[in-house]
Amino acid sequence: MRDELYIDGTKVDMGESGVSLEYRSNILTDISKIVSNFSYTIKLPKTKNNLRLIECAHIPSAVSSFPYLPHVGTLLRDGVQIVDGANVVLMSVSDTIEIALSWGNANGFSKIIEFEGNIDDLDYGLDDYIFWRYDISPDEDAPIMNYGFRSTEKHVSYHPVVSAKWLLDRIQSQFGVKFLFPSDKQDILQSLKIPLLKKEDAQKHVDANRVTLTLNGLKKTDGAFRFYQLLFYGLVQSYYIEYYKDGIFTSAFKPKFNDLQLNYSIDCKLVYVGGAYKNGGYLDIVDADTGEIIDQVNACEVIDRGNDNYECHFKKDLSLEPYNKTIYISTTVSKTGDDSVNLVSGSITLEAKVSEVGADIGEYNKYFTVPNLPSIKLIDFIKSIAYMLGVFAIPGDNNDIHFVSFDSVIENKSNAVDWSGRVLINDYGDAARNISYQLNDFTQKNWFRYKEDDNVTENYDSFIAVENRALDYERDAVSLPFSACDTLGGVASIPLYSYNDDGELEYDSGMNPRIVLYDSETRSGVFYPLRWEGLIRQHYASYQEVVRQPKVIKELVLLSAPELAVLDLLKPVYIRQYGSYFAIVKVKTKENNICEVELLKI
Repeated sequence: MRDELYIDGTKVDMGESGVSLEYRSNILTDISKIVSNFSYTIKLPKTKNNLRLIECAHIPSAVSSFPYLPHVGTLLRDGVQIVDGANVVLMSVSDTIEIALSWGNANGFSKIIEFEGNIDDLDYGLDDYIFWRYDISPDEDAPIMNYGFRSTEKHVSYHPVVSAKWLLDRIQSQFGVKFLFPSDKQDILQSLKIPLLKKEDAQKHVDANRVTLTLNGLKKTDGAFRFYQLLFYGLVQSYYIEYYKDGIFTSAFKPKFNDLQLNYSIDCKLVYVGGAYKNGGYLDIVDADTGEIIDQVNACEVIDRGNDNYECHFKKDLSLEPYNKTIYISTTVSKTGDDSVNLVSGSITLEAKVSEVGADIGEYNKYFTVPNLPSIKLIDFIKSIAYMLGVFAIPGDNNDIHFVSFDSVIENKSNAVDWSGRVLINDYGDAARNISYQLNDFTQKNWFRYKEDDNVTENYDSFIAVENRALDYERDAVSLPFSACDTLGGVASIPLYSYNDDGELEYDSGMNPRIVLYDSETRSGVFYPLRWEGLIRQHYASYQEVVRQPKVIKELVLLSAPELAVLDLLKPVYIRQYGSYFAIVKVKTKENNICEVELLKI
């Protein structure tokens, strides 16, 4: 057996021992622990050629980026290419050069697993919203569900939903991967809906409508005191705030919607003339309709310019919630003598947002989709959908992720590979070299659960049983980040709203995430078909049968380089002497084309 390894197109010098490869199936693997087919660490001799290839990285003073970058590897065995486009990493250099070789990776999927944000942190655009209105007819994007509010309410409506398919498409687009689900799962991916239970504004929209204006004038009015209203200038356009004009200047700020939150920053310098202002003046934030002073800003710095001229620096971040009144900014001096105020410089920055999106006229009703998704890790969402559909993730080429069911392995028996003549004869006749009756971490009862929720009265969990009393009794095999839904009035019940003792509608912003199934006939979201008992019966039938009394054998099998090159871990193998078909769990290469294999009887 002769191995040839090329790194970045350059042939390396191999040691006496070949490369031990290991192929592992992901068919029974947690999606977040998806593995690549991989070799153990390869030890290369420290020849001149190999040291030149790693840019003499073994010398501490060497300036080389080779150890810190991934490289591309190709492996030939007996002249047959069995690995191409592998990921090669330099691990260490001692008496030998140690490298790690892996292939079959889905790099984009690794980025999803490592992504620190949640699905509500995905990218979105300023046009990714709907107008949420109480008078819009329910449909697939806002189906009928029992949220706890009365039909006469106008401040809320049926909440928008997104399909699992829509969300998976967004993840694919952002991370450059392709999720390939079986054709018989496409309809349910579209019908699975994630209700958007939050009522939050989009920070990206808030940022886009943040406005900074330059202080450009003072408007004097004499009354009992001498008032100076601050006038600002700048090109202004905001979805949230209406800017009152005084000629070319902006003089006041009016909210366009009810119950906004306003954050604003003032930074300006004014010169006060008069001996009374040696300790500084102050700015008033005034309700334009009532004249009430809402807030006040004192000078943070006062500079004596001589001749009773005092330059006052005002700098402060302020907020107003609810922001439901027109405001302006002014300062006041006495009418005694020549007391006055002169402008030096300044600016104001205004940022408005809503605390809760509303559905009534006069309320802010731009409902952005992504910011209102539940706060669930990307990988946990993908795992949830895979678990509910009974599919397992298999890395493919070009960042493809194939989601396959265990049924696909069973149904592929007609294409099984016959290994009958390849199994090395042992001393036990027709008995397996090694057989065990336990699979992974299975227990007698393997529970599939929804997230616990005090608002859910019924139990929608179920389990897959393994008939082996030597195992631990039970474990939680699957725990979804979604809670279940009771049924009320024939539709899914999500008690997002309730009424207090005064009959006022209250909103629960801490509701657990939910997932429902869309019923096109009634235009509603239902949950009963998603109880785990039904999902297991529908999507795990053959899987249940195999794991109920599992038999895992280990054998030594002869596999040549051409056979390894086309090894398909999703194809069953047939061994005549056992009269059985098996799913491949693991293949590990040894010397002289001998492979140690682990197989699950199906």
